[in-house]
Amino acid sequence: TRKSWLVTVGDDGLINIPDEVLKETGWDENTYLSWEYDENGMIKLTKHLDDPDQLRLSQALEVM
Repeated sequence: TRKSWLVTVGDDGLINIPDEVLKETGWDENTYLSWEYDENGMIKLTKHLDDPDQLRLSQALEVM
């Protein structure tokens, strides 16, 4: 069964993920998420499975 939720992007560019989603997925504030557009233009969030320290390093290199 596929579920979807409507979330609002705040003025700061952040989204608040509903508690129901966090509970169902097991995500928390330490979970790194990846996103992509699906075939309908919806944004799909998934748990990012790469090492978080490597992710921070790659983000830092992209910013430089």
